[in-house]
Amino acid sequence: MFNLRRLPLFLVLASLLIGTAAYAQQAADFCRARLKATAVDLSSQVDDGFLKHMKRIGIKTVIRYYDLEDETFDGKSITPRERVLIKKHGFKLGVVFQHHSNRIASFTPRSGLRDAKRAVVMAHAMRQPRGSTIYFGVDNNWDSDHALNAVTRYFKVAKRVVTAGGYHVGVYGSGLVCDTIRGKNLAQKCWLSNAKSWPGYADYYRSQQWHMLQTREGVCAGHPVDFDIVNRRFADYGQFD
Repeated sequence: MFNLRRLPLFLVLASLLIGTAAYAQQAADFCRARLKATAVDLSSQVDDGFLKHMKRIGIKTVIRYYDLEDETFDGKSITPRERVLIKKHGFKLGVVFQHHSNRIASFTPRSGLRDAKRAVVMAHAMRQPRGSTIYFGVDNNWDSDHALNAVTRYFKVAKRVVTAGGYHVGVYGSGLVCDTIRGKNLAQKCWLSNAKSWPGYADYYRSQQWHMLQTREGVCAGHPVDFDIVNRRFADYGQFD
């Protein structure tokens, strides 16, 4: 087995420097190759440096998360400070609620009620304009009747609460999930996941019924991000001031 400890120190240091430089170059290339995206989504808190970099590469909309107080992980939810910074730098904002949305156990009517109430509370706290959209994430490749029925029941409750709070519902997920939930009039907008192997991706992509299209993930300006392509057919894809 290869053992770094057997190498001279200067070779170890040289290897580390080369690796660091290669990583930095890869990150820089990712930032440049954003596939005509004008939106970016991320689950970490933004700062001035990140936003300035996004402005330089042509990003128009920053998408951040709503989550329960018991966050999936620290720093996932947008903060009031970020809300001010994003507006100060001239970006539109988009939001998505997500809490362990890769687990089917998260999709129950009770969870839909809890999550939607929390999303509306956060929307009000962030001064999100009434009539704008809150996306809800469905982050798995489910295609069984059991799973789709569970997701449907979740959205039925969530839509009722979100609508009463003055907002519209969007869905993030596979083509099959977008088609199912929008087909039942439980969401107005679809944000199509970049998971191309998930059911219904190709058909929904070709349909051009998606409002945003997530592209590959990587690191840009020190943050793990996904870039997102906006469908020009829709003036409103969930962004707001």
